[in-house]
Amino acid sequence: ASGGRDKVVRVWDVRALQARAVDGNDGSNEASNGHGLAAPQATRMHELEHHRDAVTSLAFREGSESLFSGSLDRTVKHWQAAQGAYVETLFGHQAGVHAVDCWRAQRPMSAGEDSTARFWKLVEETHLVFKGGHKQGIDAAAMITEDYFLTGGSDGKLNLGFANKRKPAVSILEAHGVGGGPQSSNAPISAPSIAGGTSFTGPHWLCSVAAVKGTDLAATGSHDGQIRLWRVDCGGRGANRDLEEVGAIPCAGFVNSLAFAQGGRILVAGTGQEHRLGRWQRQKHAKNGVQFFRLPVEDS
Repeated sequence: ASGGRDKVVRVWDVRALQARAVDGNDGSNEASNGHGLAAPQATRMHELEHHRDAVTSLAFREGSESLFSGSLDRTVKHWQAAQGAYVETLFGHQAGVHAVDCWRAQRPMSAGEDSTARFWKLVEETHLVFKGGHKQGIDAAAMITEDYFLTGGSDGKLNLGFANKRKPAVSILEAHGVGGGPQSSNAPISAPSIAGGTSFTGPHWLCSVAAVKGTDLAATGSHDGQIRLWRVDCGGRGANRDLEEVGAIPCAGFVNSLAFAQGGRILVAGTGQEHRLGRWQRQKHAKNGVQFFRLPVEDS
């Protein structure tokens, strides 16, 4: 599924692309593949049009057809993707929703500009609100388990939250360091940056967060030139909860999205010259695109 500023959620059938990957086709064009056949493409199945503002985030519930979308209209919407059917709207956020995620249970989470994270209990028709973890808006979030989650915001903090505790279990201040970068409108402004735009003092924003669910591996992206890898300890068997940086990958520009594939062996990063939510600063040397990184995996 995909969404954007046109307020529409589009559902795609990608089975043709998956078949090409299984067959070993490298995606070359018809002039070079010798078969005279056009490369397979994803097929658009449905266009879902209930949002009133830009769609900022999407998440499927694993093992189901449930799809959740977050929007700047301050709502999270629940869909049945295969049928293109609207299910319900989840109200509660007081500002735009920037991130949604879900794992297996019928309990998606969301986070947004109102500096709150929320767990939605669909069966009980209630939700939990987590406040106090961030001083500014939350731009990214990811679930580690059904009860633990990560949030990253424009205050530069990376938080590990727990569903049974309203405040963060662990907080990492300035998770991507301090330097020139976008800040809120009331932040102190310094001289115009060479990259074009405006330079601000303060910590680097966290633009993206991803996790391999059910493991201890997570990643965060910002605009400091690095994707950072983290070991997440949720405190099992009496251990203390902890967040530990275990590595970094050079990556220029704003890392606006991150996703793991193949059980954590591949990390996919969506990068841009500007932040995905606004045009506060531009890094002209960066490229708008998608990058793939192969991560070392230890044999068990």
